[in-house]
Amino acid sequence: MDALEQIVLTILKHQGYLTLHSYPIDNNKLEPEMIRRKKDKLTRISIVGFHIQKRELILCEVKAFFDSRGYTMKLFSDSEDRFRKNVPLFFNEAFYRRIQEILVEELGLIPEKLNVKRLLCFGNIQIGRRDSYQEYKEAFAKAFAGQRVEFWGPLELYEEFRKLSRVREENDVVVYCAKLLRKAKSLEPKYRQRSTA
Repeated sequence: MDALEQIVLTILKHQGYLTLHSYPIDNNKLEPEMIRRKKDKLTRISIVGFHIQKRELILCEVKAFFDSRGYTMKLFSDSEDRFRKNVPLFFNEAFYRRIQEILVEELGLIPEKLNVKRLLCFGNIQIGRRDSYQEYKEAFAKAFAGQRVEFWGPLELYEEFRKLSRVREENDVVVYCAKLLRKAKSLEPKYRQRSTA
């Protein structure tokens, strides 16, 4: 499992979602133009989650980009951007609708009583010299205005990760790292005072 996917999976789990990682979709159930890699038998969704109380199905696309610069704002503003094909859940409406139909059928959900949300997670993004993180988020919001779509960039992921430090569960690597970071932050001022004394 990708490290960032594990973090997002843990966050969603503690938000009350039942989660499935790397959900496989049989390519025979998709139209040929919806399949990115023709030689593959399966198309995988990073994370699929279901919140029983909210009756909410969440479809997540997770891209770490820790070894690359990430996508620019053009992804959201330029309909011809070549990277859109890498996140079809967000930029191929026919693909998104078909995936939704397949999941409803395979998971035994009732479509009339179902809320569906998409979550796009980027561990790294590319911001131009004259741009800002806020402008990046605004470009995303404009591209998906009126839709149930959410964006978690590095800052949102960090804030959600920090919340895990309050979780009581101990036997989870992601939660433990969040607790360790919180503890280290609390000790840092004392450590600096002693080291400069």
